[in-house]
Parts: sequence; structure tokens; C-alpha cells
Amino acid sequence: MDFNDFEKRKKVIYDFICDSLYVPMKLKEMAIVLQVPKENRDELREVLDALVMDGKVSVSKRGKYSKAKKVLLEGIFTANARGFGFVTIEDMERDIFIGADDIHGAMQDDKVVVQITKPEKKGKRAEGVIVKITERGIKEIIGTFEDNGGFGFVVSDNPKFLRDVFVNKENMGQAKNGQKVVCELVSYGSEKKNPEGKITEVLGNEGDKGVDILSVIRAFGLPEEFQKDVIKAAEKAAVPVSEESTEGRLDLRDEMMVTIDGEDAKDLDDAVSLHKEGDEYVLGVHIADVSHYVKEGSVLDEEAKKRGT
Repeated sequence: MDFNDFEKRKKVIYDFICDSLYVPMKLKEMAIVLQVPKENRDELREVLDALVMDGKVSVSKRGKYSKAKKVLLEGIFTANARGFGFVTIEDMERDIFIGADDIHGAMQDDKVVVQITKPEKKGKRAEGVIVKITERGIKEIIGTFEDNGGFGFVVSDNPKFLRDVFVNKENMGQAKNGQKVVCELVSYGSEKKNPEGKITEVLGNEGDKGVDILSVIRAFGLPEEFQKDVIKAAEKAAVPVSEESTEGRLDLRDEMMVTIDGEDAKDLDDAVSLHKEGDEYVLGVHIADVSHYVKEGSVLDEEAKKRGT
């Protein structure tokens, strides 16, 4: 057997192990069958170690070598804007890298079955190929409609949803070019064919007041209405400051302050003040005493946790 070329040695040994007549053997047994001299057995061990590192061969606790079984794992796919992606497996510390050619139609948040092609080694994450999509993760997208006359496309706001969605004339509804829309996915397409969708809601013209916020709300499935008990708690908290409620708190209501929140801010809770003391200016930077009004564990606190970014 020619052991001059390491890669050739690996191929010879791997073909031997893959033979239908092969039975799992220890290194010594394999060396005898292959007539490897004792002085070359360390080289045989190096070849077997390399095949194990490549994930092609496995070794049992008793030291017997056999062809590695396909390692199939189920996880959630995360796309990257550059074309590749990762699969996160429960109870695995590091995710699995999926090259652009190995995604095979998987999209953001899909539940997939991945086959390990290169095991993790020396701190480098494992690599794999997606062999099956078991459940689609995204049922609708929020994006911008592009009218191409007779048909159109929706370009997703989510940078991890990498493909434009084709919309035929019957499924365009009242959408106009450049508008923000909600698009239900009716087909996920293939590697060569775009997914198809149906526009179910027009959110408004891109850039119009409130449309950007509404797009985010729709994209993340956030609640648009408040429960009655939450509204009631907010109304109860919004009362004039009483004398008793000032105890233990610094009262700066007589200080001239200017808010630093923007004109379109939804909460005016930050402010600055400035006054002169002798030759020096004293700058005050203030934030509202929110914790006085929103108690830990209260209805308002729990609602804020649900809606927090």
C-alpha cells in the first residue's frame, strides 16, 4: 500500500472502511489485514485520526473504527444578509454554520433538519447542510410594494428575509407603488423561484407619519390596544402631585427646565436645566421619577415588560 501521500492514504483507508465486507476493527487488527508494518502503524493512526476529525470515521469506546453515521439535528435557521446562515440547536453552545450553497431554500426562523458535514474543532464552529425544512417560521412579511405593471414584488423590511416576494395582479389588492404593506406568504418558492404572496393590508405611504411605527408593530406582532385594567392603572397614576407624595423625593418643579426629547417623542421624561451661581454655571440633567408611578410587579410594570424593546 502506498503511504507516500497523506491524502491518498486517507482515501485508501476510508474506502476500506466503507467496503460492504468491512467489520469494525481496532488499529492493530486493521494494520494486520492491510499488512502495515509495525514501524508504519503510527502513520496509520495519524490517518485514522484525520478521518475522525473530518467526521468521516467514528471510533468506539473499545477503539474500533467504523464509517461515521450521518449526524442529523433539528434547529432554527437564522439567515445572514450576505447569503449564508446559521442553525441554532437547543442545548448546543455554538450554532452550526450553513454556507450559501447549503441553505436549500430555508428562510429566516424556519425549523430545519441539518446534517453535520464538518464537526466543531479547535474553537471553530461546526458546518452543515440543510436537508429538510420541517416548519416555516414566517407566515407574513412587512415591506415595501414595488409595482411592475401587472405584477409586483414586496421587499421585506426584515434584512434577514433575503428574497423579494412575487405578487400577481389578483393578489395586489389596493396597494400602490412604494407603499408599506402586509404580505401573506402563499408559496415559499424554491432555490430558483421567488416566494409568492398576497397583500392583506396597506399600512400607508412610506415616510407618512406613523407608518414606520405601524410597520414595526405589525412585524413583531405587538399589541396595538391596551387592556382595560392597564388603562385604568395609568389613569389612576396620572394625578396631581400631593404634599404627602413629595416626602423622600427631590422636588424640582420650580426649576426652569427644557426637555431634550424630540418633537415626535411619545414620552417626555428627560430634561436639562441651567442657572448661574456666581461666576459658574450649574447644569442639571434630569429624568422623571417613573418608579414612583410604576411600581415593580404592578399591572403597568408587567405591560411595560411585554412591550419593551
